[in-house]
Amino acid sequence: MSLPSIRQGEPSPFDAIRRVRADGSEYWSARELSQVCEYETWRNFAAAIDRAKLAIENSGDSLSSHVVEANKLVARPQGGSVALEDYELSRFAGYLVVMNGDPRKKAIAAAQSYFAIRTREAETAPAALSREDRL
Repeated sequence: MSLPSIRQGEPSPFDAIRRVRADGSEYWSARELSQVCEYETWRNFAAAIDRAKLAIENSGDSLSSHVVEANKLVARPQGGSVALEDYELSRFAGYLVVMNGDPRKKAIAAAQSYFAIRTREAETAPAALSREDRL
């Protein structure tokens, strides 16, 4: 995988996996994020998720506002199904997960850049409507 472009307005594989709920809130599937970050095993990526969950809890923020269990049933070739662990991660949780990822991975460095830049863009974007526009 080549490193994603993080320039403003250019597409990124992290944008491609971003999901938006009916209420307008955004999230990333942890399973999809692990693939884009080039993790071969879920177990290793789950360790970064666990560290991010601790950081959220220790910051005094509500874990359920940022990490939502979203287990999926997957059919097994021999019949039946198995539940696959997954999470819906807010931008904040995604940021913390990649910050706790393996820094030797170029894809993690790209993810860290993506979340840092996109978070800054979101912070500095003008509000959709100013107070005067609403009156």
